[in-house]
Amino acid sequence: MHSVLSLQEKKWNVPLVLALILLQYIAFSYSGIEINGHRISGIFLGMIFAFQLFWGTLKLNSSDIFLFILLFFPLYLWDILQFFIIKDMGILIKASNLLFNVIAALVISKNIGFLKYTMALRYLMLCNVIIVIVAAFYGSLTLNPDIHSPYAPNLILSIYNCSFSAGLGSFSSLETIRTGGLCGHPNQFGIMTVAAMVGLSYKQTSTKSKIFWWTVFLLSFIVSESRAAILFLIVFYLCKRIMEKKDLRSIIINSVLLLLAVIGMESLSTLRDDSVNADITSGRAELLGIALSNFSSALDTTKLMGVGLGNAGTYLMSQYGFDIPIDNAYVLLLLEIGYLGTFLWMSILFFLIYYAKKHSEMPIYEWLPFFISLFVYSLFEHGLSVDLYSLHWMVFLYFMISYRDMRLRHT
Repeated sequence: MHSVLSLQEKKWNVPLVLALILLQYIAFSYSGIEINGHRISGIFLGMIFAFQLFWGTLKLNSSDIFLFILLFFPLYLWDILQFFIIKDMGILIKASNLLFNVIAALVISKNIGFLKYTMALRYLMLCNVIIVIVAAFYGSLTLNPDIHSPYAPNLILSIYNCSFSAGLGSFSSLETIRTGGLCGHPNQFGIMTVAAMVGLSYKQTSTKSKIFWWTVFLLSFIVSESRAAILFLIVFYLCKRIMEKKDLRSIIINSVLLLLAVIGMESLSTLRDDSVNADITSGRAELLGIALSNFSSALDTTKLMGVGLGNAGTYLMSQYGFDIPIDNAYVLLLLEIGYLGTFLWMSILFFLIYYAKKHSEMPIYEWLPFFISLFVYSLFEHGLSVDLYSLHWMVFLYFMISYRDMRLRHT
């Protein structure tokens, strides 16, 4: 990585935006009160956006505006169309969440940039790992009486009036648990750590610093057990090595390792553990099959238009009586926005990447591995619906168009 020139950063509001980023990922209970930082942070980031627009301190170029329009309006208009067909007010509420998420990505990008955003996530990852370790040794673990679904985290890890959602870990013989700690769901913590570590690859730092942060990440993996997060980073770094290497031998070795990583993750998704020790990640492929089977027998209107963005969980709950996690972004999109909506949205996503590439000086071996990893990761988690799981790639798109190679002359 030769250089990154952040042209839009404004130092006076960096601490505020950094604090709001940290708040964005917070989701736990304190003294029985649910703390959802994502909603609070989204409102404040929206206020910053409105204030900066009003006072003219937010300098937007045509590329920024175009990205904003394509990230927000297609899904928003689809939401409105679904509302008139399905008559569900919840769809309109989720449409407003779309706006706040896209605004959050824009405000973060224009005020602090991708590198400081991921730096903040690394420190949040460190703090969360420490808190979970302390809670594991000095806190208590109890059964959550409100959770009855066989696939939902049904444990509570508590310490000093703070309660974190938890579930049985994969290593049941060792009596482990998996939790997201301050960040709520383990998979949400997992994708946050992915963004944190991807950012490290675009920053010049010492070997000691890299060793430290990779150690923290490995500890975070023990906490969250997000295997999709590990896969994202493996694919990302192997793709970068493949594109950067010139000799055929290195390219072949890294390509084989990449293929083995994807096959290994696919094998894990088909494993099924029906014992009392089954963890939340067991039998993903079978659960996806249940969801697709139900969708294939739905009304033609549902197949075409979907059940509503953000409504897949509610829809499947009404069909089966318990929560069925959809750990595949493409199946989730199919359920929520239908065949037509999925085709249109995926086409727009690819066009967004193409547009960012045309307006960026970032080398292909720096940006293409990120999106390859994103689409592979999406086979095992959701992250393409412009929700909190999507924040990292939306900020990365703005990072691409603001990237400047200092080896080139700029006037």
